[in-house]
Amino acid sequence: MFTPDHYAYTGYLQTILRTPDADARDSLKYVEFTAEELGVWTTKDLEDLKQWNGIPATAEIKDSVVTLTGRFGEIQRMDMLDEDDPNYWVALGSLHTNDPRFSIDTTQYAIAEITYRCATPNAWPAWVWTYPGGLHLDMLPRSTEWVTLARLIPHSGFPEQIDALILRLYSTTRTNESVEIHSIRFRELSGSEREACDHDRVQLEAASAPKHYPVLDEFLPLGVALDATTAKNNAERLGVDSRDYWRLALEDIVTHHHNCVALDNVQALSETEWNAILTQIYEFDLRIVPSIRLPLDSSTAEIQSAIDRHVTPHVHSSSILAWNIWDEPPENRFRQILDAKAMVEKVDPNHPVALMTRHPSEFPLYAPFFSVSGVKHFTSHSPWDMADIVRRHSPLRGGQQFWVTAPTFTYGTGLPEWNTSSELRLMLNLSFANGARGWFSHAYHNDPVWGTGSVERTLTGPFLAFSDLWLELDRRMEMINALSPLLLQCEPRPLPDEWYVTSAEGQDITRLPDGVSPATSYRLRGPGYNMYMVVSNDVLGMSSVNFQVPRDVLLGMQMYDITDFIRSRKWEPMDLSRHLEMVPGQAQVFVVAHEDVCNELRDRIVQRLVEDDRHLLEFNLQLARKYDLDIADAETLIKNADSDLPLAALSHMDQARDGLVNAIYAAPSIQETRSTIIQASSALCACDGILCHLMAQGRNDQAHEWGEKVSEIARRVTGLRVELRAGKGKEILAASKGAERRALTTLDKLREV
Repeated sequence: MFTPDHYAYTGYLQTILRTPDADARDSLKYVEFTAEELGVWTTKDLEDLKQWNGIPATAEIKDSVVTLTGRFGEIQRMDMLDEDDPNYWVALGSLHTNDPRFSIDTTQYAIAEITYRCATPNAWPAWVWTYPGGLHLDMLPRSTEWVTLARLIPHSGFPEQIDALILRLYSTTRTNESVEIHSIRFRELSGSEREACDHDRVQLEAASAPKHYPVLDEFLPLGVALDATTAKNNAERLGVDSRDYWRLALEDIVTHHHNCVALDNVQALSETEWNAILTQIYEFDLRIVPSIRLPLDSSTAEIQSAIDRHVTPHVHSSSILAWNIWDEPPENRFRQILDAKAMVEKVDPNHPVALMTRHPSEFPLYAPFFSVSGVKHFTSHSPWDMADIVRRHSPLRGGQQFWVTAPTFTYGTGLPEWNTSSELRLMLNLSFANGARGWFSHAYHNDPVWGTGSVERTLTGPFLAFSDLWLELDRRMEMINALSPLLLQCEPRPLPDEWYVTSAEGQDITRLPDGVSPATSYRLRGPGYNMYMVVSNDVLGMSSVNFQVPRDVLLGMQMYDITDFIRSRKWEPMDLSRHLEMVPGQAQVFVVAHEDVCNELRDRIVQRLVEDDRHLLEFNLQLARKYDLDIADAETLIKNADSDLPLAALSHMDQARDGLVNAIYAAPSIQETRSTIIQASSALCACDGILCHLMAQGRNDQAHEWGEKVSEIARRVTGLRVELRAGKGKEILAASKGAERRALTTLDKLREV
């Protein structure tokens, strides 16, 4: 009989129990997969994940052990990545097998055990299980001795089943690596384990219940993720001081209709730097979610000292939305995280502690105890998954808001692949249609991979430029921001038994997964109203949608198309018999309520639109004043909007916006210079893409050499952007044209490299 060197708990059980009872193990009901059975599994992983694809893998059985080996020698991109950051793997999984034991019922077999050891120095083992609506990734200790690890799968009864299990072997070096697996077992809880879990749950529910925060009832975050260290590095690379860098970034974020920033690595900032950023966040009327990564392995006094340094001075700040004390925490830090959360809440009663997990992995364990919780979903070309993720995980939260973070980045691995605009649009719309109350795009900017970073592509790159996804978010966030007063009060509910919306594929090319309809309808219930969202699931072609709503089913209520109102500014009941041709990923939003409630909802939407317009127009007003433009009419319209009725105020703001835009576009000293700067920035974006491609080919020296030349031009262009905002457009026109020529010439030369 095989006996491992160690038998231990991992994950949550590690925090409440010492050692499993080896003697009782075989007396418990179980389902076991032996090495011989594991050996016939496939060396395939999930198709929408690419980091395993093409890496040679073998699974060999000998002496009741299956050895999974990966040959990583040909992965040139690995040279760009940190050696403590595993990204490439080979797999051995139950996918594409016909084992009748799957799905595993976790209500009966709640414990998963794996017996394994690492056979080579740089083997990083992990196991992954999939369930309806998500997956869980668990990195295993890099033990060179035989060990059996036991962990609890479901938390609060979720997930109820495991559909597939995948063993992964990661490496961070271009070497051959191996891991040996003896068996995997799913078993029932022992009596002592069940008793310990039940006892701990009672204590947790009494001591760690999430608090209620008024700000979460009023503010729906629409944000982007930034990194404090990246901002410092990029400011230096672009030749501007930190304040100018943040001014350019924050103005860009606001003018793209975002209201929040998630800032990583705040602990890397000095007190002066952190206070300066907070001041600018306040000046731009934004909210921030700082990630401060408390030193959980240190003493209580040291953790308190970090809280006193980062949190205590800002407990009354209106710019802080929430604190993030540890990003993507593993289960074995559960107690430490809850204790640290309590310490922060004791110091700061005004701002919640937020927690985000990935995959979603540990979300069911942590979410019941946080006022804000959410999931990062970093995959490519599978936007339909977002509906299941939000619908299945949002109800597990114990607090007020569920946030989603979506990928707007490509790592040095070349993954996740850059999503299309329609894919991102669909992710966004499916998130809110299924009950999300917050959205973040990761990430806004990056250190270039040909410089000091490990990311190839983000919304604005290393030069604070632009991208197709940044333009897409600009268009979508105006709509979501207007809807936010309604979304904050809604919860998902089933559609009525009879539903009067049908959809069909358009006549052009389509892209839909099997079993997914061209459009899906969702219902969100608010106080006194129902909000319906019809979402086009096609990401390539048009979807045809037909409405045939009998008047009598409304029971005296009205139906308004909110999407049409926000676009047209015309408030009138919807035609109950209509046809829509929906563009890929589009959402159409309707409300059904009594007339007085509809009018109240309209006024709340209008108020949010006017506030958004006022915020954005202030930047154009500042620019126009720098150039002594005649903006008296626009200023009068904006001022009078304060005393107007809602629809009149909205009309006046629209007129003010049009007048300001026309005045700025008619000013040669602004427009001609700005146009050349945009052209230069576009060329720099293309240069960045070529430099990343050189790195991927292993031509690092060339990439670094040309990167210096491109960075020199980027410094000049960034300085010109600052001077343009300062009113010097006429004086810098010649220099702008020169920078444009240099950028285009450099791009032409790079294309020949």
